[in-house]
Amino acid sequence: MILDIFAVVPLILMGFLVGILSGFFGFGGGFIITPFLFTLGLPMNVAVGTSIAQIMGTSVIATMRHRTLRHVDVKLGLITTAGAIVGVEIGAQLMESLKRISPKVLDLSVSSVYIVLLGFISVFMSLEAWRSKRRGKTEKPRSKISKGIRRIRIPPLISLSESGISSISIWLIVSLGFVTGVTAGFVGAGGGFLQVPLLIYLIGCRTTVAVGTNLFGMLIASIYACFSHAVKGNVDIFSAVYMLIGSAVGTQLGVSATRHVTEENLRFAFGACVGSIALSVAFETASRVFHVPLLGFLSQATLVLTVFSLSSFIVIQALQFSKKFR
Repeated sequence: MILDIFAVVPLILMGFLVGILSGFFGFGGGFIITPFLFTLGLPMNVAVGTSIAQIMGTSVIATMRHRTLRHVDVKLGLITTAGAIVGVEIGAQLMESLKRISPKVLDLSVSSVYIVLLGFISVFMSLEAWRSKRRGKTEKPRSKISKGIRRIRIPPLISLSESGISSISIWLIVSLGFVTGVTAGFVGAGGGFLQVPLLIYLIGCRTTVAVGTNLFGMLIASIYACFSHAVKGNVDIFSAVYMLIGSAVGTQLGVSATRHVTEENLRFAFGACVGSIALSVAFETASRVFHVPLLGFLSQATLVLTVFSLSSFIVIQALQFSKKFR
């Protein structure tokens, strides 16, 4: 339980900054908060459960704001959530199995998943956004993969008018939700760092709709995930509440800023964000494995620098846009 004032202030500040990123990118911030709590000394299982509790509160605020901007496809969010709820429990049970083997095995396994997934997503999204900018295109990305996925016609087929999708198999959407649910339950993130790119590149959503829809689905799934981890004793409620105080304000700023950036810049910033977090987790993991304190310091420095720099980028983008229309 974290009650010391020197820990409370960083928790509130981190909640505020992560709130900005959460509202802007469409994730709950778990893949930032989990390693942050991990570096503060919480066991990985408690860091995971606590981050999910904070995600639940942040998702309520962000979803309501995105809904007013018409960035939420309710039908798509409900279907992905149906698959995610099943996946979350599998991910949480997998974590429990690894915890019974050894806490060190658990920490190393979760950290490795973080590094691999975030690293791949960072490289892919950054390159795609850069190429799209060079071509001068502003429409939503359409890759060969997404076109191939949409050709799978397993009934029943549904339309997603709010996402601009005329026909797609419901089983593809359920499967997407299941994969992100397993990830959410295992690594303690809302799954947004994986689901947002999947909605963009596999389903074909606009970036802003993917952001808002992911937050809506995350809200429902995180309620169940939070309950599951709380029963297992993996939630430090005080830490979650302190972070939520800050994120309540930051989330509003982040959501508003999505109206003021191009979709390419949004995807590029998303890629830069997850890449930096992957690097932070890699430093922390190496520090624990090889017992090198300097690497632990580099992990914390990378994490803080990432959150501050991207939060500043989001605020600057919003301010620049508002000046043009004064």
